[in-house]
Amino acid sequence: MLQNLKNVPLLVKVLLLALVVVTGGYAGIEFLINRNLIPLSSTSTESASVEYENFNFYVEDKQESKPIPRVQVQIISDGPPTSDQTDNNGYLEIGIPKRKTVKIILSKDGYQRANYSVNLLTTPNTTKTFHLEPNSTASNGNSATTPESSSSTSTVTSSPAEKPIATGGTLTGKYVGKWLGNPTEKKLEDNSSNDIQVEIQLKNGSAGSKVGNIKYSRPYNPCYGDLILQSVKSGTLQLFENITSGNCISNGTTTIKLIGDDLIDYKWERSGSPVTISGSLTRQ
Repeated sequence: MLQNLKNVPLLVKVLLLALVVVTGGYAGIEFLINRNLIPLSSTSTESASVEYENFNFYVEDKQESKPIPRVQVQIISDGPPTSDQTDNNGYLEIGIPKRKTVKIILSKDGYQRANYSVNLLTTPNTTKTFHLEPNSTASNGNSATTPESSSSTSTVTSSPAEKPIATGGTLTGKYVGKWLGNPTEKKLEDNSSNDIQVEIQLKNGSAGSKVGNIKYSRPYNPCYGDLILQSVKSGTLQLFENITSGNCISNGTTTIKLIGDDLIDYKWERSGSPVTISGSLTRQ
């Protein structure tokens, strides 16, 4: 047979050689694939793993700085959107991809829809506060929402018989603004103490009127309250504090004294209370 191949034209020899190479090469590749020595594609044998991390936030009324219960939350990342809801204190904990930007959409009857973007690579993983702006119709009777019952919020330790006593004075512009700090909460029974974040928002007003809001930030137990001006005397404000949400002691007295333009001395106390809170807050 080899003798016969000598008489075959050169062009035919080349074509026969190419056919042998192609056929043999295909068979070899098929052999390797059938034995999983060559994967068909990288995506068929491995998939990118997605790391998730917990992300915590509160939703507050932008005007009143109070928690908004039962806010509808939509989380958009890879795949279909997922839905959740804040609790009675406006709090929610969700798991989101650690290395991707996630869109969070907040909605609640009586409020404007709000969108937030979160990326844990650029956003410190601390509890955040998101805000919703009330609709312009929310206060004129056109809103279809029903006010949340006070029984749906956390227990508030208070005495309804106590009322703020206004003795005179006016809160002026030098106190107006947002103040934030970490004063010390001291327990009288064992003299133990810990720091607690306090945020106060003050506005102009006269004695007997509501002049601000206060927020105590504790893990999973924030408290919110109204501040009613009792008196202004020798540069010191005395405010009646009415807790409206959260498991904190209500009807205490908050005393504020301005120290410079951007620092106030803060103290909270109530007769018979097992705790006192004192420290300094700075202007924000």
